[in-house]
Amino acid sequence: MASVFKVEVGSIAQILKIWTEQGRVSEAHSTETLKALQGHSVVKLLQHDESGILLEYLDGSSLKSVALQGQDEFATKILCKVLQSIHSYDGKIPPKIWTLERNFTSLFIRASRFKEDFFNEAAKCARLLIESEQNRKLLHGDLHHENVLYSTTHGWTAIDPKFLFGEWTYDYANIFLNPLDLEISTKMIWNYANIICELTGADRKRLLTFGYVHCALSAAWSIEDKVCPQRAQKIGSLIKDLI
Repeated sequence: MASVFKVEVGSIAQILKIWTEQGRVSEAHSTETLKALQGHSVVKLLQHDESGILLEYLDGSSLKSVALQGQDEFATKILCKVLQSIHSYDGKIPPKIWTLERNFTSLFIRASRFKEDFFNEAAKCARLLIESEQNRKLLHGDLHHENVLYSTTHGWTAIDPKFLFGEWTYDYANIFLNPLDLEISTKMIWNYANIICELTGADRKRLLTFGYVHCALSAAWSIEDKVCPQRAQKIGSLIKDLI
């Protein structure tokens, strides 16, 4: 929801994001997350106003390239490390921040309007998770391989956080859907879960259940955007079988 440009200020490369009209409504509030998480493995915010943001330029490639070179286990460990840094933030939570209840709106709407077992069952699981949330944190909200870039100055660094507050386990759910270029198998899902649980202490059942309901949410978003939801539904079904 923004036009993105690489610009030079003096001789220093930076990234300029100018919000579209729609982006100003749906994405600009994520600036508050960026401001809060400075120093917690997120890209440096240089300037911002109601029209856009100016960010530090990260000079390396994304974790996607690492995973596609056969180092998916290493990439997963990096994702965990970045999220652990983000979740170590213990400062003030921005006002009016989105909750998981709001984040799952599209799934709940889909489940209420249509008699589809996949969405109905996932919505019930999402309700149970939300009702029993534990250790709520300021979240990234969309962490995946393409949203973590390498910087020769800072190391692996996250970009494009959302505006979301909820149980920290949910932030790992998106890993199960990525990278998009890989065929995700039951073995890969189990390996992801093993690595995440070992490094973070996450409860395996809650982790996998969050993964399942996030896949259903992603499928609901795809349908809204008139995109095929098959991949998210397939991975969600694979995860469900492991719970």
